[in-house]
Amino acid sequence: MNYQTGEMIDLDDYVELSGDMTGIIVIIVEDSKYSKSYPKEEWGYLERGLLILSNQAGLIHIPEISGNIKLISKEK
Repeated sequence: MNYQTGEMIDLDDYVELSGDMTGIIVIIVEDSKYSKSYPKEEWGYLERGLLILSNQAGLIHIPEISGNIKLISKEK
């Protein structure tokens, strides 16, 4: 799964959502990537998209990638 820029989306990427929200990617459904805190056993029912943990809004499921999700930084 890729950002609109073509760059690959990874777990723990720090992203900006529409508005002033930011968050960390914790699940990438299409790539079957799940962080330790959000395991597939609990979240495998999601059929597509991303799960993002935002300080402003909590957990956000984004079923379709759009230009509203912008990479701020990659985990180091």
